[in-house]
Amino acid sequence: MGATINSYYSNQPVFLDYNAQMAGTTVTDAVSLQYTPNQADCTGWSLKVRANGNFISGSNSVLPQYFALRFNRVASGSPTAAQIGVTNNSIALAYSDVALIDQSNAGFTPYAGTEHKFDMIISGGNHLLVPNGTYIASLTFTLYNQNNEVVSTKIQDVSFQINSSSNSYTMVLQNSANVVDLVFNTLDNYQSGVSVTKTRGLKITGYSGYQVIIKTSGSNLENNAVTIPVAAVNVETTKVTATKGAVINTYVRALSSADQIIINNPVSHPTHQVTEYTLRYYTAPNDSRLTGKSGTFNTRVLFIAIPL
Repeated sequence: MGATINSYYSNQPVFLDYNAQMAGTTVTDAVSLQYTPNQADCTGWSLKVRANGNFISGSNSVLPQYFALRFNRVASGSPTAAQIGVTNNSIALAYSDVALIDQSNAGFTPYAGTEHKFDMIISGGNHLLVPNGTYIASLTFTLYNQNNEVVSTKIQDVSFQINSSSNSYTMVLQNSANVVDLVFNTLDNYQSGVSVTKTRGLKITGYSGYQVIIKTSGSNLENNAVTIPVAAVNVETTKVTATKGAVINTYVRALSSADQIIINNPVSHPTHQVTEYTLRYYTAPNDSRLTGKSGTFNTRVLFIAIPL
C-alpha cells in the first residue's frame, strides 16, 4: 500500500464568556484529511488518531479527553461514506490511538485524491475555566493497512482560544484561603458544628460591575468510594473593604455543583475596584450527613467572576 495522508485545520473556535465555556461547541469541518493513494487500492484501511499531549497555552493546559472528532463527510474523491461503512459517532481523543475509521469496506480509487472532513466537538465545563490564550495540541493521524501496519502518518496542530470576559477580573484567594480544613475530632464538633474563617480571604479587582458565582467541581466531598454531599458545608461571604455608592450584596450558600451567586457588585465606582471579602466555611449542628464518616474528604470550590 503506497498511499500517503496530509491534513489541515481550520475554523478555530473562540470562547468569549462564561456561558460559552460551560456550553462547549462543535466546530464543523475543523480537520481535513487528504489521501493520495498513488497506485494503491487499500481495501481494509484504517485511520487512527492520538493526542501527543494536552492543549497548552503557556503554563496552563486542558486535557484532550474533553475533545472529540466526528466524521462529517467525503468532501471529494471516493469511496463514499456508505461504501466505507464509517459512522458519525464522536470519538474522544486520548494519548493512544483511537480509530476514526476502522477497516474500510472499500478501497480508494488509484491515482485519485480523496478528502474527508471531521468535526471537532469541545465539551463545555469547568475544564475551560482557564486563563485567556490560545491552547494548542498536537495530534498524530496514522493510516494503517488491513494488516494493521503503518502506511503513513501526519502530525497536525489543532487549537481553541479563550478570550473570556470573566478573565477581565482578577480574583485572588489570599491569607491561606486556598486551603480550607474543617476538622472533626471531638463529639462536640459534630454536635455543635465546625467553622473556619478566612479573614480577607478573597480579593477582587475589577473596573465594572460583576457577580461572583460559587460552585464545586462535583456534587460530593470524596474519600475514595465514601462520599459526603457538598451541601453539608456552607459558605458565608462578608465585605471587608469600605465602599461608597451602591450596596455590594453578599450571601450565604450551601455548597453545590450548580452555579450560585455569592457576591453581587452592581457598579464600577472607584471604591469598588479593589474589594476584599471574608469567607466563613461552616457546618450545621448535628448534621446526619456527617455521622459515621471518617478520613479526609475533598472537593474543589470554584469562584468565577462574570460581568453584569
